[in-house]
Amino acid sequence: HDMGKCLGIGAVLTSLRRTYSGAYTVENAFTLEQIASAAQQGNVRNLFLPVDSLFMQCPQTVINEEQKRKCLVGNSFSVELQDGEYRVYDADGTFLMLGRVDGGIMSTKKSFFEITAN
Repeated sequence: HDMGKCLGIGAVLTSLRRTYSGAYTVENAFTLEQIASAAQQGNVRNLFLPVDSLFMQCPQTVINEEQKRKCLVGNSFSVELQDGEYRVYDADGTFLMLGRVDGGIMSTKKSFFEITAN
């Protein structure tokens, strides 16, 4: 409508195909039939990508146990990294958070871990 208005003529969108969204492309997509089939077989979770795949443009870093302890309670901690955003993992390879480093201090931008009561 807006383009037609600018051109002084009518306009209508008859189709739209999204070929990518962020880092994900149509080549990585599943059809509704594939999703339905996986759901019927109880395998729909196998189609999910890990959440850290959203942040592949950020370098990854592994934190030690003391840093992890602070991370899990929302505290900032010292690191020897350049300023920027990082995918943060523990020594076991578990994705913990998207972190931000400013002046050698890592803080949480978004956490992705779950705290369970003991």
